[in-house]
Amino acid sequence: MSHCSVYFIFALILFTPVAAESFVGVPKSGALDYVVMRNGVSIGRFSFRFRLDGEKLKVAIDSKIEYRLFFIRVYYHLHQSKEIWRGNRLIAMKSVTDDNGEEKNLYVSENKNGLEISGPKGETQVSAETPPASFWNVLALESPKMIGTISGGIEIIKTEFIGDEAIDIRGRPVKTKHYRMTGDIKRDLWFNTEDNLALAHLRFEARDGSTIEYVMK
Repeated sequence: MSHCSVYFIFALILFTPVAAESFVGVPKSGALDYVVMRNGVSIGRFSFRFRLDGEKLKVAIDSKIEYRLFFIRVYYHLHQSKEIWRGNRLIAMKSVTDDNGEEKNLYVSENKNGLEISGPKGETQVSAETPPASFWNVLALESPKMIGTISGGIEIIKTEFIGDEAIDIRGRPVKTKHYRMTGDIKRDLWFNTEDNLALAHLRFEARDGSTIEYVMK
């Protein structure tokens, strides 16, 4: 299967900085870029791009992960998605993923009953307040459930605030708030208190026991 078939043909958009006070979690620059690390070794990249469109916030997400063992590619993951938010609610999402050669497509749309989901796990309906598990929005951690951004499954979670911490970002200490998510999704997340609570760092344990981290460029 051609990798081109799993990319969205996004319209050419000039991503200008978003007014940070409008949406919690959106950085002043309008962009977030990370290196994906596995046990301290780079295996890919992950990025967010934010753009205001009237009262709506549009979020473009792009990820590419490739793990090789002795020059042999043993895992490949390509993911692109586009979210549309109105206030603190998701109103639409579309994602396409090449998960080691298996293509997965997900569609979420707003209707009178909340959000309609169609994806690899089938079709379902959730309340309008249910956020996606894209992790950039710290307010979404208040929800007891999230929409899986690849499968469309409903993930039951619990989040606790660990504390205020200073972590190293680009060679200098930055004040953050540390949260831990447990349940169907397990993540440690740090949000930058100096930049509108934008996602500063993410860490979790993969199924093979390795430690995966998203480190800001």
